[in-house]
Amino acid sequence: MKRFRAASRSGNKKECLFFLCLVLLSFNFSGCDFSWQRYYNQEYRFSMLLPRFWQKTQGAYGTLILAQEPQRGRNDKFSENINLVITEFSEGVSLAAFYELNKEELLKSLAIMDLAEGEIFAGVLPGRWLSFKGRAKEAKVKVLSAVFVKGKRAYTITCISEEEKYLKYEPTFLTAIRSLRPR
Repeated sequence: MKRFRAASRSGNKKECLFFLCLVLLSFNFSGCDFSWQRYYNQEYRFSMLLPRFWQKTQGAYGTLILAQEPQRGRNDKFSENINLVITEFSEGVSLAAFYELNKEELLKSLAIMDLAEGEIFAGVLPGRWLSFKGRAKEAKVKVLSAVFVKGKRAYTITCISEEEKYLKYEPTFLTAIRSLRPR
């Protein structure tokens, strides 16, 4: 009887360890892993999730925040990135008007292909998105951009990836966009 209890306790430890491993793996596969970092901006009173291990730079290239994936070797032509720009208005502006204005500017200034557009939410805040393909230096890229309006501020989040890697990065981009929380 003592042998049975000892074997049973050993089996319980193995079962608990196995169960713990399954729980940790399920967090990883469900997107609830620990690879995200919440970026807070007190001046503009918003936060959003950004990939933890991406380099973050404030004020680069006219953005409020720019998060770039570190380059992976010499053959990596392009650093995938997420950036946020805030536009302030003296009076409120509608989401539809701001979206159409941005879309018109894009169509005038860039040679874009495969334009797609739709609606998206950041929490309960409605937004509009558009995606397209284009060129950035030597690389063919795909861009996903979303706009949100709250009060007198418009938030534009733009995510850019090499075209052939886009499907790999799309879940990361959507998580970042949907995590925007203006206060």
